Amino acid sequence: AVFGRISEEQPAYALMRGAAAGVSEIRKYEPMIVATTSYDVNTGMTNSGGEFGRLARFIGVFSTPANEDESSHAPTAISMTAPVLLSNPAPRSNEDKASHANRERVMMFTMPASRFKSVDMVPKPKDARVTIKELPSQTMAVRTFNWSLTQSVVTENLEALLADLETDPEYTPVLRDEEPRWLVAGYNAPFTLPWLKTNDVLVEVQERDQNSLESVSLSSAPSLGGTSS
Repeated sequence: AVFGRISEEQPAYALMRGAAAGVSEIRKYEPMIVATTSYDVNTGMTNSGGEFGRLARFIGVFSTPANEDESSHAPTAISMTAPVLLSNPAPRSNEDKASHANRERVMMFTMPASRFKSVDMVPKPKDARVTIKELPSQTMAVRTFNWSLTQSVVTENLEALLADLETDPEYTPVLRDEEPRWLVAGYNAPFTLPWLKTNDVLVEVQERDQNSLESVSLSSAPSLGGTSS
């Protein structure tokens, strides 16, 4: 809706910790089934590669669904859900484009869990560029923000979330190839008024071990000069 109301089914999660000053919200998501497609490395935050349309055709947003039910061999409409997920959609502020181009970038529609309990239950895509998979349970640090998903807005909120995690007493990012795994989630249609749009930036996290916790405590303590290190 133009006013930002979100009525679509969303993935289930347990709220492990609410957001507070300097501390991010932590959610533990249940396993979820998603339809995914590769996101062109050269398109940035735009949709010029047709990724959204590819997934929308799979569920039947525009016309006859581009899928086939394995039992009836007929196309089957699938309800739109929220959010749309983007994996590594833009380079981090300190990451060069060449390094970012080597990272997996995908767009994902979550499949309604009220209807599909396993990958086998989801109709088979007719487009080979669309893949159905199940994501495992994941614990995510979350920062929620408004406005349209531009690269600058996304990067600003990602870096703010990572800065909070640097001194988080309980959680630390899960690193893969020395970089955090992160996603952007958009909950609204493109025509929603920008200031009423709801978005999340999510970073996969794990609980800190005792050594990491002590390191955080020391790094945040006042230095001999009387300032924080």
